[in-house]
Amino acid sequence: GAPCSGKTSFVNGIKGNSDLVVDMDNIWQCITGGARYEKPNALKQNAFAVRDCLIDMIRTRAGRWERAFVIEGGAVKGERERRIASLGAEAIFISESKDICLKRLYADPQRSQTHKAEWETYINRWFDDYME
Repeated sequence: GAPCSGKTSFVNGIKGNSDLVVDMDNIWQCITGGARYEKPNALKQNAFAVRDCLIDMIRTRAGRWERAFVIEGGAVKGERERRIASLGAEAIFISESKDICLKRLYADPQRSQTHKAEWETYINRWFDDYME
């Protein structure tokens, strides 16, 4: 689903303690130790390497986790289908309107005004790029 559609909230509502969750916002917060939406460019390579490592653990079924959740937007059909196939996964689409996503964005106290402008661009791009 789109940014601010409720993907993380959905996963948080159903995950258990033995489930593996791959969420880029969580990864950024973890490696910076800072605010949730602070994403310094100097750590971009590290953040994506952590994500890739976790996804590889899912692909190879490394570890003893029960279920794995990869939280991604997946706007581009081909990329989404490749990720699903490579993980042997089931897709769960979180459908929400652009208006609701934008309302959630601007109501979020964790995002600064700078972040909100940036994320509005992400939301608009997702709805422009999305393919069923």
